[in-house]
This record gives sequence, C-alpha cells and structure tokens, in this order.
Amino acid sequence: MANVVLCSELEPGARFLAGLSECAMKLPSDDHNVRLVCSDITAAHGLSAFENLSIFQAPRPNLLIDCDSRPKKNRIKNYSSLLLRNGYHSVEVLTPLLRTWLHLLATLDADMVIADHAPTALLAGKLLMIPCAMVGNGYNVPPNTAPLPSFSPWKTSATNGVAQPDLVAHDTHLLAVTNHSIKQLEFDKVELKDAKDIYSHAAQWVTSLAEIDHYGYRDVSYVAHLSDSSAVLTPVWPEVPGSNIFVQLPADSPHIPYLFSQLKERNDPVLAVIEGASDELLARLNSANIRVQAEPVNMHQAIEQCRFFINNSDHDLVYDLLLKGVPAVLLPDSTDNTLLAYRVAKRQLGFAGSAQADRLDINKLLEKVEDSDQIWANASRLSLKYSDEDALARLQDVIAAELPLS
Repeated sequence: MANVVLCSELEPGARFLAGLSECAMKLPSDDHNVRLVCSDITAAHGLSAFENLSIFQAPRPNLLIDCDSRPKKNRIKNYSSLLLRNGYHSVEVLTPLLRTWLHLLATLDADMVIADHAPTALLAGKLLMIPCAMVGNGYNVPPNTAPLPSFSPWKTSATNGVAQPDLVAHDTHLLAVTNHSIKQLEFDKVELKDAKDIYSHAAQWVTSLAEIDHYGYRDVSYVAHLSDSSAVLTPVWPEVPGSNIFVQLPADSPHIPYLFSQLKERNDPVLAVIEGASDELLARLNSANIRVQAEPVNMHQAIEQCRFFINNSDHDLVYDLLLKGVPAVLLPDSTDNTLLAYRVAKRQLGFAGSAQADRLDINKLLEKVEDSDQIWANASRLSLKYSDEDALARLQDVIAAELPLS
C-alpha cells in the first residue's frame, strides 16, 4: 500500500481542488493510503471526494516579509513571476515555507506527491527524492522550458519569438532565491540550473485538450477531465421571443454591468448563472428578458436549447462545450483565462471578447457567432475527434503508471 499525498498550495476555493478530487476518486482507500494537504481546508471538507481522507492545512507564506520585492499583480508575466508573488521573492519567506513542506511530507511518509498548483510541495518532493506528478488544466502545469513561457504569447510573437528580458529576469530572481533556500536547508549537493527545475522532475498530467492547452500543444499526457454531473436543475428561459442566450460568469466578473445592460436592450431571452451571486446582485440583474440564478443548470439541456454561450473563458466549461461541438463567446477576466481565450481564438474554436470590460460590444460578438460557420465547423470536428473514449488518457491509467510499489 502506497502513501499518496495530494497537495494544493497557491489558490483557495473548491474549483482549485477539482483535479485532486478526481485523483482521490481514482485512488481507492482500500489500495492506497491517501491524504490531502491544501490551502483551503474549509472547501476541502465540503467536497465528497475527500470525505474519507485525512486533511491537513498547507503552510502559508508570510508575504509581509520583504514585500517590496514581490512583483505587482499587473506584472505577473510568467509562472516564475507568479511564484515570486507567492513566497519565492525572498529567502526569508521561502526557507520556512519549504522546511515545513519537507517536514509534512516526511511525517506523512509520502511515497508519491500529486500536486495541483503546489510548487513548493513539488520542490520538497524533489529534495526528498519522492516521485511527483503535476495535475491541472494546463495553466498550472507549465512546460519544461527556459525561460518559463510568457502569459502573453501574442507579445512574444511580436518580437519574433525572442525571449522577453523580463521573463529571463523573473526566472533569474526565482532561481537565486530558491537555490539560496535549498542551501540554508543543508541540501548542499542540490543546485537548480533553471527555474523549471523546481518541478521538471514531476510527471505532467494535463486535464485538457491539446487544442486548448494554455501553453500550446506539448508532449505531455492529456487526460480526460471528469465533468461535474451533480447539477440537475433544468434550464428555464424567460418567456419572450428571440434567440436563447446562456451566460455563466463569476459574481466578481468586471463584464457583468456592461454585458447585462446590453443584453437587456437586445430583448432576447437570457438565462444567466452567476456563481457566488448575492441576493442583491440577483435582484439587480433580473429583468423581463433576463433570468439570473446562482445555481448551476444541466448543461446538456442548455446546449440543446440555445446557440449563444457566453462565459469568462472558464476552462472546464469551454472544455465541456467543445466536446459537444459548441464554441463560446469568451469574456476573460484574469491572467489564466485570458491566456486560454487567446489559445481558443487562435485555433478558431471560439470568439474572444476584450479583457477590458468597458470595451465590450456583445452585439458585434453575437453577430460573429451567427456568421462564422468555419468556427462552428472546427468545433464540430473537434468533438468528433474526441468522441472515442480512447482519444485521451484515463487518469487512473496515468496514476497507475507512475505510482511506486510500496
């Protein structure tokens, strides 16, 4: 029986535990001793996949130490700068963080580490020579390249593929801090050569399609994603004439006021799922032609009943829609879903709107949906490509291939 430790570190919330919950379901406790270490224990205790697991709090960095050396949020250019913002900017922050992960993995007697957005767990696994794997939708499973690739590849293209100086600078800063911390912890024979060496020892399981990989196609295991089938509410559209429009956005999306004012003027029937919406927000957005709710709906039924799908480039929704041959209108609001929207639009599998909410013209975007037969044809061909169950690897198979005997 192997001791498997599932690790999540950087982001709170249930959606950031989705990859690990799938792993938990593929690792039955009768065969493996599975534990979870995560940053959001409240969210973890609310997920059925973890109900039989021992759950531990992941160590948190003290970001107040030497905070002036952290990159500003609008200067997150690649995965290195993301780590610099989350504790890797300072030896004084990283060393105790890494030491705690080392103690955790040693105490749990880990035979394997499976990480979703948990770089320090992977680094600790490397130092302890524990087999590791990364799982995620692409964005948090960066490729093994130097420097680590840009989160704005359209800018890199403009420079004829030459690495941007700031990418190299972020990698260099990250590497210096990490190597210093490793030496402080007396791993004297270990010295990372590139920033990617923090995780390059780990197997990579990307729960996505090659066509919508945030970083573009690469030689990794593309693993079938298990869609959430718990949403059972039937979609109910306002009883007004027009073409059905479906919207799914988080409550903090900056596009909401601009989008809903324009949809109200169109008078088409709109069904909107606003995740985390307050009663006040629901009341403000509902109108004669717009029905707004916080609860998810049956997406298979929604796909059958409308042509226009609008979302913030949420990976799992884009994934599910494309497997049904449906492109979406994408309104990105963060670094990761802006990168995904770029990849989807570049492959002509969807319609990317502006990340700047005040520039939104939903009428123009919906006209593109109506007129772009080629994009619909591309999405249809993609769904046919993945209609075969063997077109993507199965998570249980890649886990079995990497899991050490114990």
